[in-house]
Amino acid sequence: MLRRVAVAVLVLLINSSFFAQETQPPSGIMKVCSAKNPPPCADTAPRLIHYVDPKYSDEARKLKIRGNVLLYLVVGTDGRAHDVRVISGLGHGLDQEAVKAAEKWKFTPGTVHGTPVPVQLNAEATFRIY
Repeated sequence: MLRRVAVAVLVLLINSSFFAQETQPPSGIMKVCSAKNPPPCADTAPRLIHYVDPKYSDEARKLKIRGNVLLYLVVGTDGRAHDVRVISGLGHGLDQEAVKAAEKWKFTPGTVHGTPVPVQLNAEATFRIY
């Protein structure tokens, strides 16, 4: 009888620690789960809900430059873009304008097991002249 109780307690402890690991999101910045990015990762990606168009610099408008600025950013648990950096830019002041615009974007945060977590991602700011 005592042996069965000890085994039951051991199983309960193992299951409890496993459950705690499964339900608590990992700390730190996550990436979104994909074939190339296995767990630990965010099971739900951030979703853009408010996009602010970047403004043209005077120089870029005169030169009629158009295209995309590729940005790295971290979507925080608050749904805001943090640590915004240019990966691939257009120059002529457009890179700085892309960063300013991205800092105004609003997202639903990424989650792990329903809990919001910071998630890193790449995004584009598009510049078009009509």
